[in-house]
Amino acid sequence: MANLIRPLTDSEITILALVQGYYGSWNSAEEVFVTERNEAVIFVKDAAGACPICVNLTVCASAFGDGSITLEELKSGWLQIPSSELRK
Repeated sequence: MANLIRPLTDSEITILALVQGYYGSWNSAEEVFVTERNEAVIFVKDAAGACPICVNLTVCASAFGDGSITLEELKSGWLQIPSSELRK
């Protein structure tokens, strides 16, 4: 794994903001790394410090941006935000 070696795109920042909104602001850009394929990824930490999911910000941003997935699909499926939190 490499450290963040490029700025996040606006779309990746949008996905990171969704992660922060549910899982917490400690999931910051400083926690993001860039893979050898130039994809921005974060191992998300919850309030207890557990790592329930790994989010590929680049893939999520691309799928949402091109309409392949809806906002609800992104939140519930890809980011695993409970349905009770989706409308907040």
